Amino acid sequence: MKKDIKNEKVVASEEEIAKGNSTHSKKISGAQTELLITHASPQSEVMAVMHQMTHQKIRANEKWGAIPMIQENINVVYDIIESNDFKKKDVLLPIIIRWKDGNFNQVDKDHNAIWKLQGGSIGKAYGIMSAEEERWFIIKNFKEDVLTVWLEENK
Repeated sequence: MKKDIKNEKVVASEEEIAKGNSTHSKKISGAQTELLITHASPQSEVMAVMHQMTHQKIRANEKWGAIPMIQENINVVYDIIESNDFKKKDVLLPIIIRWKDGNFNQVDKDHNAIWKLQGGSIGKAYGIMSAEEERWFIIKNFKEDVLTVWLEENK
């Protein structure tokens, strides 16, 4: 593992990634498979879920909590945002629509937009994990059925 002193970023080698040893794909505290939000949930809880979903895909030196970024979860969050009149709906809806469409090209920027709305100060995303890093993140943080769903969605 190398540390980019200039930007304070931890970078894993290809060998470390292949062994599942990327800093970004390590086991983190607070990982769960349940969404635990409903149409009655406040905006803050929906943002917390979206934030934790991004942890499966982003590079950041600090991550707390994770929820699987799978289509079923994305659809539930979309339905909740679409049917509510959240104060930050104008920010959240375009993000969840991108994810619903399978577009994760700017998921690091999505993370940071949500993180900033939440008043984040530690754990800013600075990139997107490779598919191999994401696979290891799923293996280390979620149940095997999540990996099966993710593999099927990413054929």
